[in-house]
Amino acid sequence: MEKPFIHLLSSINGFYFYDVNKNEVVNVNKDVYDFLGKLLNDEEFKQNEDTQNKINKLKQNGYLSSNTLKEIKHPETDNLEYHLDRHIDQLTLQVTQDCNLRCSYCAYSKFDNLTQRNRSNKEMSIETATKAIDFLLRHSNDSEKIVISFYGGEPLLKFDFIKEIISYAKENFIGKELRFALTTNATLLTEEIIEYSINNNIDIMISLDGPEEIHDINRKFADGTGSFAKIIYNLQKLKDKYGNELRDFLRVNTVMDPKNDFDKMNSIFENEIFEGLDVGSVIVENFFSNEQTTYSKEFIEKYFYQIFIGMVNLVGDIKGLKTYPLIASVINSIHTFKENMIENNGLPESTAPSGPCIPGKRRLFVNVHGEFFPCEKVSEVSEVMKIGNLDEGFNIKKVKNLLNIGRLTPEECKKCWALRKCTICAKKLERKGKLSADAKLELCKGVRASVEDDLKKLILLKECRTIYRI
Repeated sequence: MEKPFIHLLSSINGFYFYDVNKNEVVNVNKDVYDFLGKLLNDEEFKQNEDTQNKINKLKQNGYLSSNTLKEIKHPETDNLEYHLDRHIDQLTLQVTQDCNLRCSYCAYSKFDNLTQRNRSNKEMSIETATKAIDFLLRHSNDSEKIVISFYGGEPLLKFDFIKEIISYAKENFIGKELRFALTTNATLLTEEIIEYSINNNIDIMISLDGPEEIHDINRKFADGTGSFAKIIYNLQKLKDKYGNELRDFLRVNTVMDPKNDFDKMNSIFENEIFEGLDVGSVIVENFFSNEQTTYSKEFIEKYFYQIFIGMVNLVGDIKGLKTYPLIASVINSIHTFKENMIENNGLPESTAPSGPCIPGKRRLFVNVHGEFFPCEKVSEVSEVMKIGNLDEGFNIKKVKNLLNIGRLTPEECKKCWALRKCTICAKKLERKGKLSADAKLELCKGVRASVEDDLKKLILLKECRTIYRI
């Protein structure tokens, strides 16, 4: 029997395998599990008629195929020029590189870091901005919904500039659903800005890292004072005037520093100001830094306990369970992962690991100089990530390279059981000005561990319903 393209999994209650071709987790008994384990590990085993019959039945139902990829090629490779010519969905404008805060974990504030730009006073000109809007207009003919985002630095330092660009965009985009977005540290929010946002379909994402004693550790003004008090003052004024209307356009993002207490981070959301607001969270990432992210024991214990509570809540049969707002995005990701476990008839001959988005289509980032990047999260000093500019358009070759990072390690990717769930992004793969196979391989172990963890969460959800009867 040929080796099936599967990955074995187990829990305290049972034995499973993830079938890569079928994109499905299958429950089996221990003798089948042991048989498959020995087969995958090239170990000797004795044929057992009952086990063999079970294996044969699984194969008859389409499981345990040995089919693997013949070629690594992103399925949108041949459609790339179409997407970039007619189907761009979102444009992000870096209206300024200046900021009134000096957040300690911000990559732009670390002057010893050569892998990302430093904070500067450079600003986007109105000519560059209108040129970017014109570019989007020409390259979004087949997109029904368009989003134009404003990013910094702190974009509200140039609020009048933003209003001018929105006015220009609304005059030129006819017959499409046009929305706007803004990422801000919230220290400059005013009633005028909120009123304008309500009237112009602007979705506002504000940054708040917890109560004052936590938020002010990292998020300080240029003079070293904390920014929490100013943010809360602004939000309270807005809550007093707009009440629940804030829910329609205001969201919160928390950068969690895992050195801090997870319970205390969440305590800020007991304030009535935040009632009903969507809350997202990320753990601080020091990819563009010489520092390492440090996790306290208390954070790990409380964080993962809350994930467990959130999963039990996801089952839906236990009433009254409360989960922390900062765990919502994690639980949503579990739900999304579950929804994407759609049974498949098999792998195609040619595809790619699932990590890369289509650079430039989903979230084209234009910096103050009019240079193109796949999104706002990549390095702005990277020639690899620079995929064009407003004068010359896209560099298709560079975009194809970013789209097809699986080709850096084709043989490894073809055999990887986690390829359907891979999350590797090109932003972490540059070494000495080139995309690096070694850098990619260094990430693979962690990705497989993460995918296995997600699959085990799905198994737990299933067992809650079938074994624990929750």
